[in-house]
Amino acid sequence: MQYREHNETDKRTNLLLLLFALILIAVGGAYLAPLKWPFGLVIFLGFIAMLLLVLAKWQTNKFGYRCPACTHEFDIKMINAFLTPHVWGKKYLKCPECYKSQWAIEIIKIK
Repeated sequence: MQYREHNETDKRTNLLLLLFALILIAVGGAYLAPLKWPFGLVIFLGFIAMLLLVLAKWQTNKFGYRCPACTHEFDIKMINAFLTPHVWGKKYLKCPECYKSQWAIEIIKIK
C-alpha cells in the first residue's frame, strides 16, 4: 500500500467531519433527552456507539501510520482504531516492525 502526507484539503475535510459528528451528537442529545427515562438515554448511547463505529471504520479505510522510530508505514485493524488513544494527526500504536509503542504519525492511503 502506498501513502502520502496530509495536505490542507485533507486537514479541512477531517475538521469538517469532526464538526459534523459533534453536531450530530448535540442534535441527537437535544431530541432524545426529552424522551421517557431511560429509553432516550439508551437510544442516545446506541446512536453514539454507532457513530463511533462508523468513524473507526472510516479511519481504518482512509489512514495508515508511520512509526517515528523506524519510519515503517503500516495499517491498523478497526479494533485498534476504536480503542487506542488518538490526538490530531497521531495515534498511540505499537509498530509491527520495531515493536516500539509510540505516537505514530497519521498518513493518507493512496488507492
